[in-house]
Amino acid sequence: HLELRKDHLALFAGSGLLYSTTLGTPLLLGDVYSDSGYGAVAGLRWFSGDSGDRFMLSAQFGFSVQRNPGDPPEGFPPTWHHSNATTVVAGWRFKWGGFFADTGAGAGLLFKSDDGHKAHLVPDLTLAIGYEL
Repeated sequence: HLELRKDHLALFAGSGLLYSTTLGTPLLLGDVYSDSGYGAVAGLRWFSGDSGDRFMLSAQFGFSVQRNPGDPPEGFPPTWHHSNATTVVAGWRFKWGGFFADTGAGAGLLFKSDDGHKAHLVPDLTLAIGYEL
């Protein structure tokens, strides 16, 4: 996660282990086994405090693409599964010098390729610790 902040506003982007199965173990996503994948998140935050602290509103878009290896001997080719989510979170950033902790909750819409990209309401929770340079 990388966040660039100026006064009350911050842009952020990130990725992580949930988007990949590089450890060699298939990942179960719902009823789909994945042997590889990628994804990321990007968004914008607004803080009520001048130093990027106190009450915050965060809007983000995240996506995930996972590959199901299929079963070629049985005639099932590999397939790709896409998920996209757009969410809004309200929360609080606590700061102690350069250290900070975020907590928040919100909701948004999730779209998955497996079900024709129908919209699903999903919760979004934020829990983070970090250090601001």
